[in-house]
Amino acid sequence: MRGFRKTLNKISQTVVEKVGSDEGATRLPEEYKELEKATDVTQKIIEDLVAKTNEMLHPNPAARMRIAASSSMNKIRGQAPKRSYPHTEGFLGEIMIKGSTDLGDDSYFAQALGDFGDSMKQVSDCKDALDDDVKTNFADPFHHVLTKELKEIHFHRKKMNGRRLDYDAKRRQQAKGSNVPDEDIRYAGDKFKESLELASDGMANLLDNEVEQISKLSALAEALVEYYRRAVDVMESLQSTLEGRISEASSRVPREKLDPETVVRNSPKYTPRRVNTQRATELVTAIIS
Repeated sequence: MRGFRKTLNKISQTVVEKVGSDEGATRLPEEYKELEKATDVTQKIIEDLVAKTNEMLHPNPAARMRIAASSSMNKIRGQAPKRSYPHTEGFLGEIMIKGSTDLGDDSYFAQALGDFGDSMKQVSDCKDALDDDVKTNFADPFHHVLTKELKEIHFHRKKMNGRRLDYDAKRRQQAKGSNVPDEDIRYAGDKFKESLELASDGMANLLDNEVEQISKLSALAEALVEYYRRAVDVMESLQSTLEGRISEASSRVPREKLDPETVVRNSPKYTPRRVNTQRATELVTAIIS
């Protein structure tokens, strides 16, 4: 019964404040409002950071959806996620390797295609490592902030607002002559102050913990630097290999030039065949008709 009465107090106080007829409502300090504003902005920034970083690493939305669906199914089944994002570098590498195979080992161009294809597959592997690094040291820690710290902060903010409404409702009712004991008002006030302190402390701790947030950004930068360094190493090695292929192809003895005269001279002698006139007539008539 007490919980039901408290709910009615919250509803009635909300209505009273919405119509602007309760000048005695407790006013939250400006410092608290600034904390709320900064916390909401921080949450939006973190959400955008995680989402846009994922889009940067995985630009194909259809592939992202497939990976997300696969991860969800594996989580439901209690299995570890196995499917990795299909990087375009890997696709290009496969095309080059296939072209190399189709041309055959006797072609220097085919060998160069194989070299390039293998290098692109290595770059794709570097991107897989980047994905894992970013997830472990950037995305997952920020996800924890969103799903744990901010979730708890919002819980206390909502609780605080509810207790404030109940406290103000009891004060308003007593002021209008209702039989509301002073003890109930004191108790409601103490609960309101408790929630106000928990909510403000939680937001302040989140906003003051800038070292942790900057460290996550630093981890992202470090992961990108490592990826680009490894990719550059792979491509520089490829470039050196291709220069060797160019030298090899330059020194190759040209193929013998085809002599059309020889082709004509060696053509087999043409022997006329007897034409079946009747059959030819039948075919022409069938085509015309």
